Amino acid sequence: MELEHTRVVFGVTTSPFLANRTLKELVKDEGAKYPLAARALNEQTFVDDILTGAKSKSEVLELKNQLIDLMKAGGFNLGKWASSNNDVVGDLTESLELPIGNSKSITKVLGMFWDKAEDTFQYEVNDVNEPATKRGILSRVARTYDINGYLSPFTFLLKSMIQKLWLLKIDWDDPLPDDLHEMWVLIKSQLLLLEEIKFPRYMCGAEISPCMLIGFSGASIMGMAAVIYLRVKSEGNYMVHLVASKTRVAPLKTLTFPKLELGAACLSSRLMNATIEALKSFINLADIFCFADSSSVLGWLKTPPYKLKTFISNRVVQIHENVPDVRWSYVPGKFNPADPANALLAVEALIDNEELVAVKALVAVQPLKALEALIAVEA
Repeated sequence: MELEHTRVVFGVTTSPFLANRTLKELVKDEGAKYPLAARALNEQTFVDDILTGAKSKSEVLELKNQLIDLMKAGGFNLGKWASSNNDVVGDLTESLELPIGNSKSITKVLGMFWDKAEDTFQYEVNDVNEPATKRGILSRVARTYDINGYLSPFTFLLKSMIQKLWLLKIDWDDPLPDDLHEMWVLIKSQLLLLEEIKFPRYMCGAEISPCMLIGFSGASIMGMAAVIYLRVKSEGNYMVHLVASKTRVAPLKTLTFPKLELGAACLSSRLMNATIEALKSFINLADIFCFADSSSVLGWLKTPPYKLKTFISNRVVQIHENVPDVRWSYVPGKFNPADPANALLAVEALIDNEELVAVKALVAVQPLKALEALIAVEA
């Protein structure tokens, strides 16, 4: 006797795939009738959240109606609506997203909190009473969900602590060594400061003009980091926004510093490739720059791979495959925004970092010319 499910079952191994495959099939069958909704389901859906928008209120209302009709065609009813414009969800009062805490304007989105009134993303920290043990630190790492890497300097600090604890072979509930205990106490004392960090949800300004992606990579003996900025022109002014960042702790097998820098460049190329894929259908991308603070890495990138040793050659090939049309240039280390991401920065430094503010001002002007000027000054 064979039995067949007539519903998408929750809790089994295949559930996430089946839920997403069901939506893909719905778009395939009915999407031609609802083009705006089909695009949102195909490109702007994360698990069971549809994160989408449009340039004007009228377009958003049309998108909303198409989403409702398309999902109904498959027997689905959308709930928990939220928007930065109250008129968009005014007729959906029974299915609005529940507010968070005492604020009626804050909604949880992918581990972050969206303040609809200010249209910004922010973080909320609860329960800072984890014990000073490996189990407590790992619990904090697991609960710090930072999908875009906005908190990379902070999360890198936690990851480096975990690596040290594993190297010391400390048991799960054993007390920490004095140096790590002091670091953990400092981190806990500053956790609530994360709530002061805010990032704009919308980055393109009033009019969508040709945009520029600017990537930086950097490394230290502790690890590697990459950061991507979006530069846009709006109403005659240039704005620069942090799009994403990634960090990796250094491997246990000791690598030379130039090889760590090459690993950071490879990490930057992968992050840039993912960013381009995510944004290419929504923005007019005019140019792409990548910067590194290692002259060795830039020399390797200009060398035919067959002339390089295997370790270096493989990564150079990966970089060129990930970002084939990108111009790589040098940036002095003190002006490299990827460096703080792999340094052991306190949360206070993450909130108010004067060097990062200076870098954002520089890339808002003209990245290559501004940094070439800096190089001349450094020389």
